Amino acid sequence: DRPYCSGQSLEYVKKFGLDLPNALSIAKPAKHPEVLLAHMVKFAAALQSNFAGAIGWDAINIFFAPYLVGMSYRDIKQLAQILIFEFSQQAVARGGQAIFSDINIYWEVPDHFAGVEAIGPGGKYTGKLYADYQEESQKFARALFEVYLEGDGSGRPFFFPKPLVHITDKFFQTPGHQ
Repeated sequence: DRPYCSGQSLEYVKKFGLDLPNALSIAKPAKHPEVLLAHMVKFAAALQSNFAGAIGWDAINIFFAPYLVGMSYRDIKQLAQILIFEFSQQAVARGGQAIFSDINIYWEVPDHFAGVEAIGPGGKYTGKLYADYQEESQKFARALFEVYLEGDGSGRPFFFPKPLVHITDKFFQTPGHQ
């Protein structure tokens, strides 16, 4: 009796913050990547009860990239670990059911995002395009895959969020794609 899946853009959450129905508080746009991640997980949890299938997040590594400028790879990997664990461990608070979720990852910044003005901390435009954040985007993609490959604390695989990798013609011309 519900729609199947829902595709989300982190851009909305970055621009407007978090204002959920029946919430006790409203959050302004995140200024830090950890807060943006928390907003994303809470938004997905709220949406899950309205959809029978997955709550998907598009271009997650690209849209997080403006928040990652100047961060060490170690800190970026920690953020990737937090993201994957937060989605995986929501079952504890949700009656044993994980949020059916997926994250879309691109190695390259595809043409349909390359010329888009980037939204950064505090919901403000950074004055750059997403193409200008390819390095940060690739670091986050690499960190996400390292976390997936390592598995959880017992070495078991993560079931959610499912990573969906987009492969375009541009992918094969982008350094590091191997």
